[in-house]
Amino acid sequence: MDNQSKIELAKKLHDSENYLESVKILLELESLADKEEDFKNLLLSHSYFKLKEFNKSFYCAQILSEKNPKSEFASQLKYLNLVELKKINEALIEITNFLENNKASLYKTTLEELLEDIEKNTIEIYFAQKIIEFAKRDL
Repeated sequence: MDNQSKIELAKKLHDSENYLESVKILLELESLADKEEDFKNLLLSHSYFKLKEFNKSFYCAQILSEKNPKSEFASQLKYLNLVELKKINEALIEITNFLENNKASLYKTTLEELLEDIEKNTIEIYFAQKIIEFAKRDL
């Protein structure tokens, strides 16, 4: 089976929530074009996240983020993994660093949730100020 067929099969497995099988196929892929490699890392990151393998998911999202710093999906995966790993300040640094240079699209729901946390006084003042600033701009 060629790489494109493997990618398509991995995507179908992923979309049907067969994350472990998707990961197995994705890990076999070699010598991919840049876009295929990015898609592979995106699927791997999301699959690992669903499998609760947060360090592996973060690693794949980090690779994507380094290649494309404007990838909101990669940033959001990093943020979600950091939250799951109980690294809340690092997660807040991730979201604020991304939103310093980019408008929220996928992050809109996250901003709304963080605004609720601000009302409960559960977020440090620095992060609270930044989140309010981004929410005013993007929501």
